[in-house]
Amino acid sequence: MTVDGNNELSSYMLTSGLSFNAEQRLFLRITGLEDTKTGEVYPFVNDSDVPFYSAMPSSIVKSLKKDKLCKFGYNFCLLSDNIVFTDTRRESLGQLTADELANIRKEFDAIDTDGSGSITYEEIERYFAKELEDEIQTCRKITDRKVKTKPIARDTFEAEFTAKSAIFKHNMEAKVKQFYQMDLDNSRKIEFDEFLLHFGRIQLRRRQSL
Repeated sequence: MTVDGNNELSSYMLTSGLSFNAEQRLFLRITGLEDTKTGEVYPFVNDSDVPFYSAMPSSIVKSLKKDKLCKFGYNFCLLSDNIVFTDTRRESLGQLTADELANIRKEFDAIDTDGSGSITYEEIERYFAKELEDEIQTCRKITDRKVKTKPIARDTFEAEFTAKSAIFKHNMEAKVKQFYQMDLDNSRKIEFDEFLLHFGRIQLRRRQSL
């Protein structure tokens, strides 16, 4: 990918250009650009304009020489090998409060229905299938109440119900896929440590957003 060699280089822009998925955007932080020939790393700092992202100041970008990172004119041609990443999940664990840790444990236990200490793919799918069923039932009751109050608008209300049900299903499928991505050792089970790495980072970002 090519980037402007005269302006600040933001990790937000890089992650968009590299087509990061939601999981990667959440947990991977770009910490620098590496000259693969010399091993020299040009660091990123916290981005003051975009929370949770980092940036390389324009002064550093402009100072890079032509033989650094394949510069062409005013632009840089970056390869994935040039970009240095840090997985931020473990960094979050030491910053969680006792209450936050307890809440994460409670969420884990709610899905681990057999109390085995790990969550199987089947337990994940059953948990979110039940959540989907509950959401659709609630939506159905609301729709029926609307139809009873205003029968003439039945078709409109039913169309809304169908659209919302599709959204609920899509969200459920996305949550299940997110859980699959936690399975770092491909064991088809989510251990609590894996669960904690994921939701610890999410909890910290929620707190920092307040």
